[in-house]
Amino acid sequence: MKTTTDVVHQNLGLVHKLSYRYQRPGISRKDLVQEGTLGLHRAIVKYDPTKGVKLSTYAYPWIKSYMSRYVQKTRKAMDYLPVAEIYNPEPESESLNEVEDIMSCLNHGQRAVIACIYIHNMSDSQVAKAMNITETQVRWQKQRALEKLRQCRLK
Repeated sequence: MKTTTDVVHQNLGLVHKLSYRYQRPGISRKDLVQEGTLGLHRAIVKYDPTKGVKLSTYAYPWIKSYMSRYVQKTRKAMDYLPVAEIYNPEPESESLNEVEDIMSCLNHGQRAVIACIYIHNMSDSQVAKAMNITETQVRWQKQRALEKLRQCRLK
């Protein structure tokens, strides 16, 4: 007799396939697979083979539901996080490319301000001194950059 773990392992391909559809900037595919696996597990527990429906057909909406709920929950949380936490580059080259793509929507000054504030942990006054601009200009550049990054993330 097959255990739940065996059935989950046999159907992980479906979870991986669906994870590509829900992948967004700032959302790890590994996290999507994990959430999808939870949905698959829930479907296996509730599955009734006497109904005449294949397990993969029954599990599909459960997996989608868990992944889409995770994406919505993560997007809401990302609206309140600083940019450095949302787009914190992981050591994987894919993540670094993703950060470069997202940051490409900013002009040179905005990139410099964001890097100083969120990567080098500098205060607005320190950034102003380093870039030879006023603190008001730093705050304005930061605000515009964050708006642009949010717009780029939603595309």
